[in-house]
Amino acid sequence: MLEGVNERFSTRTTVRQPRVLLMWAAIAGLAAFVVLSFVARMNHAGPVAVFGNLWWWVAGPIFAAIRARPKIDTFEVTADRAGIRFGAKTIPRERLNTALLRREADKTFVLLRGKGPAATVDVRVKDDAEADALCDALGLDAKHATAEFSLHRGAVAMRRSAVFVMVAALAAAFFLIKASAMLVPVALGLVAAIGVLGVPLLVMQHRAKLVVGADGIVVKEGLSKQRFIAHDEIESATSRAQVLRLTLKNGTVLDYNVGVSERNEERRRAESEMQAQSIVWRIRKAREAYDALAGNAPDAAAALDRGARSAREWLDQLRRIGEGATATFRNAGLTRDQLLAIVESTTARAKERLAALVALHDGLTEDEKPRVRVAADRCVLPELRERMVRVADATNDEELVDALEETHEIGR
Repeated sequence: MLEGVNERFSTRTTVRQPRVLLMWAAIAGLAAFVVLSFVARMNHAGPVAVFGNLWWWVAGPIFAAIRARPKIDTFEVTADRAGIRFGAKTIPRERLNTALLRREADKTFVLLRGKGPAATVDVRVKDDAEADALCDALGLDAKHATAEFSLHRGAVAMRRSAVFVMVAALAAAFFLIKASAMLVPVALGLVAAIGVLGVPLLVMQHRAKLVVGADGIVVKEGLSKQRFIAHDEIESATSRAQVLRLTLKNGTVLDYNVGVSERNEERRRAESEMQAQSIVWRIRKAREAYDALAGNAPDAAAALDRGARSAREWLDQLRRIGEGATATFRNAGLTRDQLLAIVESTTARAKERLAALVALHDGLTEDEKPRVRVAADRCVLPELRERMVRVADATNDEELVDALEETHEIGR
């Protein structure tokens, strides 16, 4: 069982919130501006209609200015598994997704990100220990939850590739038109197809998603399949400027860009550098959770192995193990706490964790169910997390058999 969980966090501190109402007011104002300019253009009001094009130029600076000036107040802040409260505002825990550490000079903040701008808040803390206490209280620390990050693999390379693709398409169109006037529709169609489909696909291919959990990191690059990297395969996680670098023990180096690289966007570059540092902090915390939970599980592979059994026979065998009715169970010396430790383990194989959970299923107590939920929540592989929840909630043998049949589909 996890030790040292903070049930409640309370302090008086500075809280920064995005100006959500002002942002929506700006969006509404720009929308009204565009509609009025469109109506003016339809009525041939030339001088007025010209202003309709200005929103392209003012929208970005307006939104950037609003983002750069959040609301800053001092509140009594309390947090627990129900959510975080400050002033008259409460953000329920279910609306919060991740917690990240941020540093600004000598100041330390915990950035809580949720569903929508209204569920995003920056809480100043005294030090790393207080940051850990806040994350613990909300159940957003690495031992209880995963964190997801959207990155990309080289902004400069992506832009160069996009430019190259468009130039190649235009060159091909030019030669088609020169070859025959009848090929003009084909040339225009080629350029349109590249612009509408090719460039977006190229951009998508350079995107990357990292999901960080206590058992490892899942990397999804572009359109390729996801890749699971256990924490014991990682040599180091570091950041330099806006680049996150994962160095694996086999010598592989994975670089991901967090933000833009334009020289004239110093503020955004600084924010990206801080975000890269925050991701490294989260990976470090996840690796600490991995080490803390790695040694808790006994070696029970033989007792829980399917062997040549059918899924139904395997279910019956696991049920007997859970009841303590077989010689295999007695010889292994497994207890319910040891089976739970396998379920919670960050190093046990996926099929062993599911098998141990099936063995426990019929006798799960109210004290054990929260432990199972936490173990599922911190799983970085979505298919393992989904099957653990399905087993925990199963109401009949068919659901348990289906979950056992699918264990071979899990990547670890």
